[in-house]
Amino acid sequence: MNEDTDSSFEQALDRMAEDFLLLQPKGMILPHILALLVLKRSSDMQAERGVSSTSYTIPEGFEWDALIEYRGNIAKKIDKLLMSLEDANPLTLKGLSDIRFTSLHKHSTELDSILRITISELAAFSLKSEDITVNMPSKGLLFYLIDKEPSSSRMFPSHAFTDHYRLLAALLDPQEHMSILDPFMRFGSSLSEVATFIKEHAGNPSNAYLMGLTNSQLTALIVRMNFFINNIHVTDISEKSYLSTSQENYLPGLVSDGYGNPMKFDVVISYISKSWAPNSLLRNTQGMEKMHYSYQDRTGFPLMKHAISMLNSTGKAGFIIPLISLSSKGKDANIRKELIDTDLVEAAISIPQSKKSRAMHYSILIFNLNKAPDMRGKVMFIKVPSSGSIQNDSISDEMVLKVTEAVKNRSDYAGFSKLVTADEITNNQYDLLPALYVRALPPIIDSDVKEEYKTLAKIHTRKQELMRSISKRLEYLGYDM
Repeated sequence: MNEDTDSSFEQALDRMAEDFLLLQPKGMILPHILALLVLKRSSDMQAERGVSSTSYTIPEGFEWDALIEYRGNIAKKIDKLLMSLEDANPLTLKGLSDIRFTSLHKHSTELDSILRITISELAAFSLKSEDITVNMPSKGLLFYLIDKEPSSSRMFPSHAFTDHYRLLAALLDPQEHMSILDPFMRFGSSLSEVATFIKEHAGNPSNAYLMGLTNSQLTALIVRMNFFINNIHVTDISEKSYLSTSQENYLPGLVSDGYGNPMKFDVVISYISKSWAPNSLLRNTQGMEKMHYSYQDRTGFPLMKHAISMLNSTGKAGFIIPLISLSSKGKDANIRKELIDTDLVEAAISIPQSKKSRAMHYSILIFNLNKAPDMRGKVMFIKVPSSGSIQNDSISDEMVLKVTEAVKNRSDYAGFSKLVTADEITNNQYDLLPALYVRALPPIIDSDVKEEYKTLAKIHTRKQELMRSISKRLEYLGYDM
């Protein structure tokens, strides 16, 4: 599709958002808009079923033209289609039937008209597999729609960390046969970038075990629908609460292998926020040590520690975390000490400030339970520069490659990366701030060589004139020069 078509699709999304805000002026419109796009995607998938395979099951009766021509209660018809689609995909589209268009009748008498106009307008756009990328807004469907209504911003951050996750996926190098978990998923960007990475490296994301945990049923449903529309197959998005109100929060126990044993993963990837930490007792993997954190002591490091415990013996984990956490004192420092002493930290990377990150600096931490022999007792520190790496508020592909190559090859680049021993980190009180180890290069001042030479020549000429003047004055005073 051309740019005009892309623009028209975004305009259609804008009109849908405006219309549904009329139906629910104080409610959340995002689930209903996504549900209609799920139906459109289902119709297009059914039309191309003989052309490309899919990980989803589309039952009969999803022809879009038939929906346009339907003359009965259109809201009730949509509800039935959503229910049948969930029945056919009970895990990957769990909760879809909870979205009821018939419930919107109490909000507006214009529901039937708005739905029919929207359905007719969507007929002009294709959500077939080969058209999805060019159809979707550049910032992603979910976050484009989130910006359209105030209600969503309470549940979803305004930034998606898409670039951070893209870099994180490249560093973790997930493969199609692996099991991959985001234990603190909020908006699905982590697993989306993992699936994209696997696909771009000649793998099939459907062969991977991708799982996300969230503490909100609505969030889980929205992420499931977004993945479905964008043709990303995720094994399970579960609303198992990792922020329970109970006195004990044992993360590995939330994911079972089906026999009552905690499941272990090849890769764990997530965004860790200090505000997400539970105000409760936390246990380590043996369930022996108890650590109590008051509200003021909430920190992301205990959550990281528990997420790491969900890895198998050769697993890797990567987290996006506020940069300030790498050098904060108190309990953070104690956990950093433990992680360094047990030689789990592989890399610490600081990311430049950007508009997406709400004017906050973030970093990436990589943990490896099976470090290569030449990396044992060492940590790679990287300081991504603010100039030349951020293009249109995004981390460039060139910078992603440079960072991953530096970690892979253990490369020391002045002002960019340095391989540091655990002893040096210990001497810095277990501070993981990259700026402590990667010294900034002096600024390079651009200059015109010819102009600089002319300036130096003038200085030299002036110096000679001054020396002659001084000599004459000294001779006048009687000094023999």
